[in-house]
Amino acid sequence: MISFFSLFWIFFALLAVIGATRGRTKEFIVSLSAIVGIFLNLLLETYVPFYSNLLATSSPAAVFLMRSGVLLAVVMMGYITPALPQVIIRTEGMRPVGRIRNLFWGTALGALNGYLIVGSILFYLNAAGYPFPFMLAPDPSLPGGALTLNMISRLPPSVLTPPTIYFAVVIAFVIVIGAFI
Repeated sequence: MISFFSLFWIFFALLAVIGATRGRTKEFIVSLSAIVGIFLNLLLETYVPFYSNLLATSSPAAVFLMRSGVLLAVVMMGYITPALPQVIIRTEGMRPVGRIRNLFWGTALGALNGYLIVGSILFYLNAAGYPFPFMLAPDPSLPGGALTLNMISRLPPSVLTPPTIYFAVVIAFVIVIGAFI
């Protein structure tokens, strides 16, 4: 059996490697998508009565699937973005320093995406009470369980609450406007 803490770090590392291969511009779009996905979940749960009533009357497994589904749908849109404008991609040219910088920032943004995506899914899973029969809730008496429970308060949906999420979305879109204009 593997703890959720270990699973989180495995996916964190995997998404960092994916970020290194995809590059910083594509990974930046995914980071923005993950922030928007967390923001969209918050908006739907807070301001859309139909959705919040549906969450209140659904089973914990359905609540987890709805929250994760919204997040993953937005993130997948970020991952399948078309080729970015050549002006942005060619900012560093073919110099080795540019390639190293792209590799570094791609890795860093991929790791950030791992934190945002996998951390949010783990948070939603914890909030739903680990509703699937093949999952066991973290046991605080075990090292991995205690680490997982300590990590829950530092995951994106618990950190990116109002007003922090509003600032994150505004800053993200200011960066997008600056990069694309």
